[in-house]
Amino acid sequence: MKLYYVYILKCSDGLAYTGITNDISRRLEEHQKGMNTGSLHTNVDRLN
Repeated sequence: MKLYYVYILKCSDGLAYTGITNDISRRLEEHQKGMNTGSLHTNVDRLN
């Protein structure tokens, strides 16, 4: 059985980004290098 990770990152604009991956080290490195080609961004209201 393959393990998956759900992660939450705080973006530079203060919003939270959530994702899922089976290789957390690789995915965090991709975020750091701006390699987010598979990411989907949507407009959401900020939570207070």
